[in-house]
Amino acid sequence: DIWTALRAKTFGDRPIAEEDGTVLLDAPVTALDAAIVPLSVHIFRPILKAAPSR
Repeated sequence: DIWTALRAKTFGDRPIAEEDGTVLLDAPVTALDAAIVPLSVHIFRPILKAAPSR
């Protein structure tokens, strides 16, 4: 299985949390050409508060 090999190589033993909103993969249910499937990757990082000025 391609996903099993890719997951092990990419994430190792680290758990993958589903639906936490950090990474969003967006792809169509069907593509016009199976050789070219558009995929959008959105990565959301939390906004960090700035350290108070001294």
